[in-house]
Amino acid sequence: MGHPTTQSGPLDLDLIRNAELAGRPWPHCVLTGAITDQATLDEMVASFPDQGFQTVRELNPDAEGKTFEVGVRNDLTGADLAPVWTPFTTQLRSEHYRRAVGHLGGVTLEGSQCVVAFYRYPPQTWLGPHRDNRYKILTHVFYFNADWPAGAGGDLLILDGPDAGSLRRRVCPRAGTSVVIVRGDDSWHAVQKVSDEVTRARLSVSVVFYTADADLTKHVN
Repeated sequence: MGHPTTQSGPLDLDLIRNAELAGRPWPHCVLTGAITDQATLDEMVASFPDQGFQTVRELNPDAEGKTFEVGVRNDLTGADLAPVWTPFTTQLRSEHYRRAVGHLGGVTLEGSQCVVAFYRYPPQTWLGPHRDNRYKILTHVFYFNADWPAGAGGDLLILDGPDAGSLRRRVCPRAGTSVVIVRGDDSWHAVQKVSDEVTRARLSVSVVFYTADADLTKHVN
């Protein structure tokens, strides 16, 4: 049995609300067990969508100094999605979740804009070192790989600067793990390039809270 939830859905909002935020090298939190029921998590892993993704890339550093190549899907209600995803994506867009993750991050999310999306990182895709743009307030990333081999790349890298060599923490993208990132001027992070020796993609769902004045046609990603 998992922890009790405070709202209908698979997430343990009490666990999220009461987790401890790491302060170094900048505010973040690595969570395990936020999805309470293992059978539900297993079903989500097995049914993670493989259609409807758009490849987005930036091979020259953008305004935030970021390069990337990744598949993104913003459709949360497509007919191809298994029913198990509906309570999860609904809960992510609820006020209960917003308050819980905002409490964890020590930020006010009232009035912010929330964007939820599926991500696939096939072999040879990556997200270069960056701090996120100033319109982001907080990001929560959930992973959905049943297992992930060592040396396959795809790890989230918590950095102490713009150089990938300033690594302070490495997070493997295994199902049951999620990471909360509080945006700041020093919140450098990256996704290690996925090795071409693996035959599967790195799978995740990202929840991003943007400021009320953010133009989501320009500042998403």
